[in-house]
Amino acid sequence: MSIRPRNQRLDRAVYRDPERMTFFTIRATEDSSPFATVRHKDGKVPVVEFQEVLCQQTMAC
Repeated sequence: MSIRPRNQRLDRAVYRDPERMTFFTIRATEDSSPFATVRHKDGKVPVVEFQEVLCQQTMAC
């Protein structure tokens, strides 16, 4: 038996109200980082490559 998470979305009207403050949480794990990729090259300082388009689209929302 699998347990499905409950829907945590608010009514659409809540998101449209410009006077209402709404917070969003975007989750990422070590295996799944949607905004950036960290690469380690030969033990040197890690290089971070950002997904610029996804960052900009998220901030625009």
